[in-house]
Amino acid sequence: MSTSHSIPTLDDVARAAGVSTATVSRCLNAGDKVSKPTRDKVMQAVEALGYTPNFNARAMAARRTHTIGAIIPTMENAIFARGLQAFQETLHDHGYNLLVSSSAYRPELEAEQIRALVARGAEGLLLIGYEREKAVYDYLDRRGIPTMLAWAYRSDLSRSSVGFDNRASMRML
Repeated sequence: MSTSHSIPTLDDVARAAGVSTATVSRCLNAGDKVSKPTRDKVMQAVEALGYTPNFNARAMAARRTHTIGAIIPTMENAIFARGLQAFQETLHDHGYNLLVSSSAYRPELEAEQIRALVARGAEGLLLIGYEREKAVYDYLDRRGIPTMLAWAYRSDLSRSSVGFDNRASMRML
């Protein structure tokens, strides 16, 4: 590394550990396929250099970001925070990260956030409720983005949803 402020690369780790970049990559992605002494050398170099994998490079190579987006109407309501916490924990258990946005109950802002999350590589979205412009759903369908609608359930929708069927509840009342 040329300066103390430069970001360590995979090459830097390989040089420090005295192995190839392929070995470093194998240690980071499939550590059980590398001998313990080699893995220990590589991991010591990773720690000493403060190396973290380049997310963009990894996502491009794998064609996966392991990121799910969620857009909630507000961060002021604790029910959304509790729901997102449970969602985040489940995603983490499956190797995914969560990006969260708040639309402030503004459909035009939500549509903008949906496009931004998709542009940043969100592989799926959690949206609150089902009321949004058809153009938003058309955009998601064209992009092949799976969507889960939460806090509302309608059996007549073709989209996955989980929540409450307020219409059926009112009919029962």
